[in-house]
Amino acid sequence: MVNTAPIRGNFPSLKLGRIVHYGSTIERDLLYFLEFRESVTWYKEQPMLLERILEDGQRHRYTPDYEIHEGTIRSLAECKPIERFNSKQAVQQRRIGQAWAEENGYRFVTFTDAELRAGHQLSNLKLLWRYARLRNQQTRQQILTQVRRDGNSSVSLLCQKLHLSTQEVIPPVCYLLFHHHLRMDLEEPFTTLVSLHYVERLTG
Repeated sequence: MVNTAPIRGNFPSLKLGRIVHYGSTIERDLLYFLEFRESVTWYKEQPMLLERILEDGQRHRYTPDYEIHEGTIRSLAECKPIERFNSKQAVQQRRIGQAWAEENGYRFVTFTDAELRAGHQLSNLKLLWRYARLRNQQTRQQILTQVRRDGNSSVSLLCQKLHLSTQEVIPPVCYLLFHHHLRMDLEEPFTTLVSLHYVERLTG
């Protein structure tokens, strides 16, 4: 028998400095994007219970999956499998969420598994996340200096110029990509040949 129960779990957020609880794999996958995007300054799971009387005269309740802050933009977010996107429950949830958002200066957004898992972005973010807490600062600085000098580089070129193995270069490169000191095209699969670019960071 196939287990169709929601997969729940805990996610150690770097951005929030606490454990985030998710109620599905789609909610979990969205967390990688929220953690990576610099525009996202804060978010919270299961932020509030919304109630609304609909046309049937009944009071309906709905709890959004996330509240997300991006500067002055605040959003309520719902995560749904694409095959359930137009179900009666999903449509009702969106109606309640959109109405509340419009009344309170928020946006209401939805994310599906098809959207989040398209292409290579999610798999790349999961790889970068794996090394987001890396502590080897010396190697990171060597890599940054080399990429800045060259204008752009790759893991393969860095190995040659720094006389390091791929096992020594990939973890700090992933750390630097995750923390936006380097950038790459996240639509491309991460390989030793993917193009890496230095990001000029403003200080002060």
